[in-house]
Amino acid sequence: MVWIKRVALALIAGVMVAVVGVYLRSEYVLRKTYEVPLRTVAVPSDSVSIAEGHRLAKTHGCVACHGPALEGAAFLDDPMLGYFVAGNLTGSVLEQSDSELERVIRQGVHMDGRSALGMPSAEYQHLSDQDLGAILAYLRSLPPAEGPTTELHPGPLARIGLAIGMFSPQRNDISFGATPPATRPTERHALGEYLAMTSCSGCHGQNLGGSVADGAPDLAIAAGYSADAFAHLLRTGEGSGGRDLGTMSEASRERFVYFTEVEVDALHAFLQDRVEAQREGRKTATL
Repeated sequence: MVWIKRVALALIAGVMVAVVGVYLRSEYVLRKTYEVPLRTVAVPSDSVSIAEGHRLAKTHGCVACHGPALEGAAFLDDPMLGYFVAGNLTGSVLEQSDSELERVIRQGVHMDGRSALGMPSAEYQHLSDQDLGAILAYLRSLPPAEGPTTELHPGPLARIGLAIGMFSPQRNDISFGATPPATRPTERHALGEYLAMTSCSGCHGQNLGGSVADGAPDLAIAAGYSADAFAHLLRTGEGSGGRDLGTMSEASRERFVYFTEVEVDALHAFLQDRVEAQREGRKTATL
């Protein structure tokens, strides 16, 4: 009995040490600061740009996370993963300069130097100055609304993920020194690639090859969709055979439904070209 008690106490002590270690390591990751210089971005004020900014705020998920009026909303409430609130974008956040907003959106760093956690800056780093400027123009046109401030309370699974590197602050997933494009491309293939990187890479990875952490597959899966079926998926959220695809279906109904026909066509064409290039690469490798 004495040895059983000793073993039990040792196990309890080991668990406590592990818990404390996970907490301290995750806190270090969360509290780490980064020195990131400010960038200049031009923000228009005309009605056409503001309207386009409104559309882009939908296609890029701002509305999906921050609420329909960008008044702030909880986007994750899970006892194991945590409680995360995307803060009100119509209030004090707009006291920041355009450059400071650019830094948190595209570079993943807040005013206090800490990295963003829930903000998909690794995806937004590819946004052009033109598109980001339109989004900021829309934000600055909004009337103030009552809403919550940003809250990040990681749960035990999130803290374990942070401690072991499965999850990481957005700044760690951003290409250092990369310069965003000034304008969005217009050529079909280039536009499709731009849309994939600014709208799909947050879940499917920076190489679009899928993400274990997000449970998102390689976008080679798009090769199984005809142009009409792909457009139907993005418009309705229905996969082939009327299937519900979970996160993808939600994203389609909340975000991708606002893509233009030109954008849907360009994205589908790029994803098809990508799969074909992968096939050709494998053929060459076997020769």
